Amino acid sequence: MLDRKRKMLRKILRTVGLGRLLLYLKHLMLFNPKELYFIHFKFRRLLLKARNLKPIPCDQGELEIHMLLRNDDIYSAAWAIYSLIFFSRVKFRLVIHDDGTIKKKGEEFLGRLFPGYEFVSRTLADLRMNSFFSEKKLTGCKRLRDGHIFALKLFDPFFFSKSKWIVVLDSDILFYAKPHELLTLDESGVSGQVPNLYMYDPNPYYYCVPEDQIDEMAKVRVCRNFNPGIIRVRNGSVDLDRIERYLSHSQIWFDKMISYFSELTIWAMELSQGAHRALGKEYVLAAFDNGGSLTAGHFCGNPRIKTITYAKKLMEIQPMLLDRENNPEIAPDFTF
Repeated sequence: MLDRKRKMLRKILRTVGLGRLLLYLKHLMLFNPKELYFIHFKFRRLLLKARNLKPIPCDQGELEIHMLLRNDDIYSAAWAIYSLIFFSRVKFRLVIHDDGTIKKKGEEFLGRLFPGYEFVSRTLADLRMNSFFSEKKLTGCKRLRDGHIFALKLFDPFFFSKSKWIVVLDSDILFYAKPHELLTLDESGVSGQVPNLYMYDPNPYYYCVPEDQIDEMAKVRVCRNFNPGIIRVRNGSVDLDRIERYLSHSQIWFDKMISYFSELTIWAMELSQGAHRALGKEYVLAAFDNGGSLTAGHFCGNPRIKTITYAKKLMEIQPMLLDRENNPEIAPDFTF
């Protein structure tokens, strides 16, 4: 009886959003009054300048950009995608995966900015993925995808991809220069294999599988410092039968519930199955940004650090992105 009441109370509190409110207030306490003023009155204006960006066709390319997106992050996503294409000077096919919250206005805004892009609604994705999982009897994969929003980022890009190579991108990324390493697909190296790439995370080990067990579970030496902000992965690198085997282990689950780090842990185990390596030090997490010549930043972690750093970096690159004609040596030709 007591357990039922506790469950009911948790459900009510979750419904009214009390947890989100408390977390929001906790984050606000990290900022001083001047920073709070900036965040609430100027930061939003910075993001909204994305409405003034000139369209870039995103219907074809050797590389595909796949992004799992929620409605609240529409404008930061626009800057992430636009800065990548702007500095890359190559064609990309863009696929946006709706987490179930994107509104019609957000979908239309992205369509104006990135004409020809593919929008995968949550309804369509659920229908196709659930049908596929049922057909292949992948019950663990279905459970993970149903219960962990980030699992859509693990499974769906491969199902909706048409290219050999995929760039899985988070919405809290900014590019500042041409990402040569990310764009290089030359197979003439020593191994004869183009490696899967990922961002390097200097933080301590935080996968959900204990470090002394993860290599045995994956049957390979697993990369230890994987960050999912930017991933370049060969289509077909993720083996669903192998993931199903991982999901039979109790370490992937937390008290019979899905571990928050399960999707990240599985990414690390899967990327480690073939040629792989971390992107260079030019691709950095916001908390470890010490200046210097950088290619891209991932603004995750501490709310104060990531917000303030993101705003500064966005203000640095906005003039170039908003004024293409007056930056001919930097601006690519988007008249494909």
